[in-house]
Amino acid sequence: MKPARRAVIDVGTNSVKLLVADVSGREVQPVWEESKQTRLGRGFYETHRLQPDAIDATGKAVAQFSETAGKHQANSVRVIATSAARDAVNADELSSAIERASGLKMEIVSGEQEADWVFQGVTTDPTLAGPAGQMLLLLDVGGGSTELILGLGEQICFRQSFPLGTVRLLEKYPPSDPPAAGEDDTPAYRKMFRITQPIVVQQPLQENVVRRIECLRTSMAENMIRLRAAIEASQRRIDAVMAAIREQISDSSPYNSNGRVHGQSVSCGRSIRA
Repeated sequence: MKPARRAVIDVGTNSVKLLVADVSGREVQPVWEESKQTRLGRGFYETHRLQPDAIDATGKAVAQFSETAGKHQANSVRVIATSAARDAVNADELSSAIERASGLKMEIVSGEQEADWVFQGVTTDPTLAGPAGQMLLLLDVGGGSTELILGLGEQICFRQSFPLGTVRLLEKYPPSDPPAAGEDDTPAYRKMFRITQPIVVQQPLQENVVRRIECLRTSMAENMIRLRAAIEASQRRIDAVMAAIREQISDSSPYNSNGRVHGQSVSCGRSIRA
């Protein structure tokens, strides 16, 4: 079956990215990748309003990438927006700007959906999917959010999107340029850690632990089924070998089932001559 050539444009808080790839099932073969920094989240976090210049730059980047995808003969193009767009009170302005510039409609995904897609994308690489029974931990740090995903094989055991990203933190706690000595121990930085720590800690940990246990239990059950099947298959092979050995011994023995040499009478005692 011929792979389908598809393109996706990722509208993030810090940059816009393009991927054109040939897709066949879970196999993804990149054809073209490109990134352009538009800083959509610039000046955003005080009011949660996307700024006009950032919207304009993002619309132009999407239009440019749409043309690039067409040059690479992509059959379909999707525009996916993440953290800044889902937090914005004027996301409709961004959507309209992108549609005017490129003719494409923008889709806004939740943090959980973003985490799911991160895991699916990473595990299309067999070297990162890991062998059966091995856990995989992913941490995707973006401009506006960070996704934490724990998986086993192709199954997600736990995923969470946190409102912590590079642009978000830099906007709220801008450092000196260049950073001053000891700046990581200033009141502003201590305040940043006081604010960000509860965001992570207050998540429903009990539910997450239950999910992880259920994931491990499922994996153990699957491994036991595979082990039992392997043992049964080995036993069948052993039985077949033993049957072949018995048959070979029977065919090569000079005695028949009555204890007689084939074609002769045999006595277990001394022979007596008349």
